[in-house]
Amino acid sequence: MTRVGDVFHPNPQAQELYERLYTEVYLRMYPKLQPLYQKIRDITGYPK
Repeated sequence: MTRVGDVFHPNPQAQELYERLYTEVYLRMYPKLQPLYQKIRDITGYPK
């Protein structure tokens, strides 16, 4: 069971910053890190 609590509204300036980080950095970074993520899975067996 839950109840309604505080309402949080996004900060438009922060949203713009995070949008730029996502589109200009993360989307380019993730494919380059894929081989390392695979190596982590190979070594640890996680996630299965």
